[in-house]
Amino acid sequence: MRRLILFVIGILSSSSLYSQEINNYSTLFDVRDSSYTRICYDNDLFRGTDRFYTQGIGIDVFSSGLKRNPVNIVLLRLKNSDRDRFGIEFRTHGCTPSTILSDSVLIGDRPYAGVFSIGAVRTSQQAERKLRLTSQLEIGVIGEAAFGEQTQTGIHRITGNDLPLGWQHQIKNAPIVNYTLRLEKGTPIQIPSIFNSTVNTQAKFGTFQTNVSAGIDFSLGRRNHPFSETKHRVEYYMYSQSAVLLVAYDASLMGGIANRDGYHLLYSEINPLVLKQHVGFVFAVPHFSIALDFAFISKEIKVGVPHSWGGLRLTIY
Repeated sequence: MRRLILFVIGILSSSSLYSQEINNYSTLFDVRDSSYTRICYDNDLFRGTDRFYTQGIGIDVFSSGLKRNPVNIVLLRLKNSDRDRFGIEFRTHGCTPSTILSDSVLIGDRPYAGVFSIGAVRTSQQAERKLRLTSQLEIGVIGEAAFGEQTQTGIHRITGNDLPLGWQHQIKNAPIVNYTLRLEKGTPIQIPSIFNSTVNTQAKFGTFQTNVSAGIDFSLGRRNHPFSETKHRVEYYMYSQSAVLLVAYDASLMGGIANRDGYHLLYSEINPLVLKQHVGFVFAVPHFSIALDFAFISKEIKVGVPHSWGGLRLTIY
């Protein structure tokens, strides 16, 4: 029992993966209630690998009481919005090279990186125009202070897996301050309660990630779309998220802006254009939903390979 408790604590506190991949605020995962809690877990173990984006945890708490959060003053909203939601988020993530069994720096490979952040979130919606704006402000740390080495080593020791080597070469301590804007627009291609689609554009800028992306989302099945008036008690649908990402800066690859000591990659060593694909399934009943997700990403670094992982979302409302 003691080992089980330590394992669970390790999972919840691990510095493995970050909002870099976990996107909880797409209309695909909409919740009608203004108050809910969502827990997400990503791991490439579901694909039988242990490299690159290797694990991520996200916890979101939305409540009408968070409308009074003073940080909300910097979060944008749509003019004449008919529904605003307010939340706080916790993110932790960790990245590793292509192998965790080398004690030396693998030149040109992805560095070790542990990340932890907290943030404030606002979603603003105009249902009639089929628009949603999400704004986020996140602060945190990348580097040794995120305890990525201790956590991954502890989990591998408990589970009997190979202990990771090379964490001494991880990205050095640096602060994270990042701002994100995401705009979604419903398309004319809709079959109410059966098929829905939205297009989106997103921009991130700050000391952790600076990039822009564009994408399209589809869902097929029985679903309460946020831009419609349907009220199904039970929902079940498949979804697809496709996006192309233009990267200007990524501290988990290139080191923190405030601390460039130690091993990190140059911009010329990363791929500035990245393709991402998520497919999954959502099942929801009153007060609870579960989503299973499979993700694929093209090469982030020039000497790397494409990567994939699995994910799980649990929402209580």
